[in-house]
Amino acid sequence: MKEKPMWIKKAAPFLLKKSLGMKISISDEEILPPSVIQFEKKILDRLTLLFYEDIAINGERRYTCLLCKKSGFTRKGMFRHLFLVHREEVESELVDVVQEAFESSRK
Repeated sequence: MKEKPMWIKKAAPFLLKKSLGMKISISDEEILPPSVIQFEKKILDRLTLLFYEDIAINGERRYTCLLCKKSGFTRKGMFRHLFLVHREEVESELVDVVQEAFESSRK
């Protein structure tokens, strides 16, 4: 298993909430290392593509987990599902996404 940076445990739920458009009571600077903040938009976009999709049903947003294909989640339900069922996958993918962002910036 790949070694995860220490900040990932706190950053993963923070970034996932942010990608889902949930309210967050702390700032980026309190959670993310400065080197990651510059890639935040790219990281948030990738999290959306990797973990969930949303659709409008009767005017309400519903989410589907792209990891296990379960659907019908509210925004809060999607967040909870990803962290109760898929936490290790989310954290590992986040490490990969951050690494890709760093590598693409060096090109």
